[in-house]
Amino acid sequence: MVRCSYKQREMWTRRFVMVLATLVLSVPFAAAQEGPYVNARPLNCESGLVVQDFVVNGALEKSKDAGVLIVVVHSGDGERSRLLMQRRLFNVRQYFKNRGSRVPADKLVVSEGEKVPGLGRIDYYLDGKLYARLLFFKGRHICHSCCGPDEAYYPDKAIFDNKRRRKGKRTTHR
Repeated sequence: MVRCSYKQREMWTRRFVMVLATLVLSVPFAAAQEGPYVNARPLNCESGLVVQDFVVNGALEKSKDAGVLIVVVHSGDGERSRLLMQRRLFNVRQYFKNRGSRVPADKLVVSEGEKVPGLGRIDYYLDGKLYARLLFFKGRHICHSCCGPDEAYYPDKAIFDNKRRRKGKRTTHR
């Protein structure tokens, strides 16, 4: 019997979940080639990552023909926080710097859109046509990393930044 540590089991579990999510979601994506992929409700992290990777692959395919990927982040009903929108935009830009870095910078435009009724969302346009849409709950972020905290993205970035700031402050006790 092969014994493995907790971290190894966790790593294999993550990989299994990603493969399973890819297989389960591959059927809707085949149909999405004909028109835009628009989900009816917010997705979990793994499914959201699969959609975003799908968008990156579509952008790479279209960019060969001088296509441009436009990403528009919209706030939803009841969302008034300017900081939340800045963090969402940061997360999208960070995703395309890290995981989605195969899309050339001159083929990518990230912007903030107007407020929309219902849930907040990210719209992905290729060649001026809606290609995909991701929804997210009120006051939440789109998940750009799988299975655990990642200090490169919000909201985890804020937690790690606060910890770093606290460590840097020296207090004197008398």
